[in-house]
Amino acid sequence: MTPETRGGDQGQGGGAAEQAKDRIQEAVGDVADGAREKAASGLDQQSSRVGQQVGATASALRGTGDDLRQQGNAAVAQVTDVAAREAQRLGSYLEQTSGDQLLADVERYARRNPWAVVVGGMVVGAAAARMVKASSSERYHSSSSQRSTATPSTMRPSPVPRTPAAPMHSEPVAPRPAPDVPQGGYTGMA
Repeated sequence: MTPETRGGDQGQGGGAAEQAKDRIQEAVGDVADGAREKAASGLDQQSSRVGQQVGATASALRGTGDDLRQQGNAAVAQVTDVAAREAQRLGSYLEQTSGDQLLADVERYARRNPWAVVVGGMVVGAAAARMVKASSSERYHSSSSQRSTATPSTMRPSPVPRTPAAPMHSEPVAPRPAPDVPQGGYTGMA
C-alpha cells in the first residue's frame, strides 16, 4: 500500500465517521427540541390552570370584601380588595403568558433580584424540611404504635420513677484539681 492509498482510506473512513457524528448530533438536537417543546407545552397548560385557580380565588376575595364592607369592616374590606385586585392581575398574567415568556420573565427577575431568589430558595427549603420532618415523625409514631400493639403488655418496660433534682448550692464551691493530674500540670509525653 502506498502512502497516497493509505491517506485516501483514512479520508473515506474519516468521512463516514464525520457523517455518523453529524447524524448523532442531529438526532440529539431533535430529541432536545422535542423535550423542550413538550416542557413548554406542559408549562403553558399548568400556568393556565393555576391562573384560572388564582382568578377564582380573586373572585372569592372580592366577595369576602363585599361581605366585610356590609358588616362595617371597611378597613379590612379595603385590604381584601387590594389582595383581590393583585390576585386577579397574577391570574390574568398566568393565563395569557406562554411558557417560554414565563420562563424568560422568571429568569429576568432572578437576574435583577438574586437575593430574593436566594431567600425564596431558603424559605422553600425550610418548608420542605419541616414537611419531611413532620411526615417522618408521623411514620415513626404509626410504626411504633403498630409495634406496641403487637407486643404483649407484660413485655413492656415499666416507667422509671423520677426523683426530684438536688437543690442548687447558693455559696460558691472552690475548684479542686483532678486526682490524676500532678500539681505542676501536664508536662506532655516524655
